This record gives sequence, C-alpha cells and structure tokens, in this order.
Amino acid sequence: MINIRMRRVEEIELHARANQARQSGPKCYQGPGRTYMLHDSQVYNSRCIALASLKHHLKAIYFERDLKQQKLLAEIASIDSDMDHEKKSAPAV
Repeated sequence: MINIRMRRVEEIELHARANQARQSGPKCYQGPGRTYMLHDSQVYNSRCIALASLKHHLKAIYFERDLKQQKLLAEIASIDSDMDHEKKSAPAV
C-alpha cells in the first residue's frame, strides 16, 4: 500500500496491531522507520494511483492559489486606478 499523507509517496504495510484495533476510523500502518495512523482514504494500492491522487490535489491547490492571486492583482489594479483618478481630479493648490 502507498501513503501520500506527507506529500510524498511511501510504501507502507498494515501494522499487526491494526486488526486488533476498532474496525472504523484510522488504522495503524507501518512505514520505513515510522508508524502512521491513517484513514483508508489516505492509503492507495499502487504507486501510480497514489501519484495521480497527489498530482490532482497539488493541482487543485495551485489553481486555488492562482485564483486568489488573480483576485489580489485585480484589487491592486482597482486601487491604482482609483488613486490615479483622485490625483487627476484633485484641484491644484
């Protein structure tokens, strides 16, 4: 199985204690030098599927941040336009 919880792809195995734990909720998985409590939705059967899921989530984060950046740039442009308008309409002293 594969874990992408920490934004990396890592081989993991179901820990021996996981079968003794409650059946619902997170299970205990053993990775290289680590033990994770993961929900089944965080575990994938192959590296390819895990990488595809990671790519999808990272793209979603990128598009969300890009949209926020575009909104901020539009806000800055609007403020610049208002400032230019104020300067042009202000009476000379």
